[in-house]
Amino acid sequence: MRWAVFDVDGTILPDTSMEKLLIREMIRNGLIPVRSFFVFTCAALKSVCRRRGVREFLRNKQYFKGLPEKPMARFSRRLVEKKVLPRIPEAVHREMDRLRKKGYRILLMSGAPEFLLGPLAERLGADAAMGTVYEVVEGRFAGGPCGDHLYGTAKTSILDRCREELEMDFSRSAVYANDSSDAEHMRMFGTAVAVNPRKELKRTAEREGWKVVRW
Repeated sequence: MRWAVFDVDGTILPDTSMEKLLIREMIRNGLIPVRSFFVFTCAALKSVCRRRGVREFLRNKQYFKGLPEKPMARFSRRLVEKKVLPRIPEAVHREMDRLRKKGYRILLMSGAPEFLLGPLAERLGADAAMGTVYEVVEGRFAGGPCGDHLYGTAKTSILDRCREELEMDFSRSAVYANDSSDAEHMRMFGTAVAVNPRKELKRTAEREGWKVVRW
């Protein structure tokens, strides 16, 4: 089966991320307690001081801790409608339509929270979505992901695990991403497209012969 796998942050959503938009709106609406932000900041500084790297920093979601799951899901759905969809370039919609006509299925794969990625996938008519799942205890977020944050090599691992379930023929499928951290899983695909690439991915794309697009 042919799939077209799209990263979201920086790829179909240029210059920003869904989580940044979410946090901004949560602050504006008074949904993030000051204490949660303080705990998040302290944990982030510890990660930097101990040189634990990007992966450990991205796992830190203390600003979600204690927030009720169901109201957050409703808030996220409204955010997708009002703040995310209007930022997606028309070129993205055209490309997805072109791929569908050629028989591709559309998969969104992102480190963004699953409760954000799901509504976006629905609105874009994607066939599947893979986002980071966050731990919930008694209906409230516990402050961290269940398992890996979908970043870097974690994307390679989950694609490998889901290969049979999705019936994905990598040699006939395509991938769209914007960051050098995506290069490893991009090499799994017959067609790789570097979208709005940063410098390192642009160099990799030139070396690998991948198409480069900007929208």
